[in-house]
Amino acid sequence: MRLQILSSLTFLILTHSHSIVTSPLTRVVGAAMKAVCGEQVFNNLKSNAYGPIEQLQQIGSSQKDFDPAACDVIHAVQGSTIRGQHQQRAAVYRGELPKNQTEFEVTMPDVKAQCGMAGQCVMQWWWDSKEAKQTYMSCVDFTM
Repeated sequence: MRLQILSSLTFLILTHSHSIVTSPLTRVVGAAMKAVCGEQVFNNLKSNAYGPIEQLQQIGSSQKDFDPAACDVIHAVQGSTIRGQHQQRAAVYRGELPKNQTEFEVTMPDVKAQCGMAGQCVMQWWWDSKEAKQTYMSCVDFTM
């Protein structure tokens, strides 16, 4: 199944200075994450969704309620990896962004059986700053 994502029509992806998806709404931290990541990591992400995920290990490592094996916010349980057609570095533009930065297509595997109900499947968006050694991630639920 082909899912076409157009920023101006289907998905309007707006970002804040540290690059998280703000529309459509993304998954937020909840009780399940708090149970495995601990109070401090949970509070940090809840108060600052714009922070890099690398800080979570630093924050959690000194906490007794942090389980690094279970608190894996970087990797989702997945059956398939889907990559967009553009694997390139982002550039800074003044004015309007080039179309290849705002309109793209993603070919989805047939996951209707696994992704028929809300909350079962998610797409992860990544912004990686190699210079700063920081990664920013957003997860958007989808159904088929």
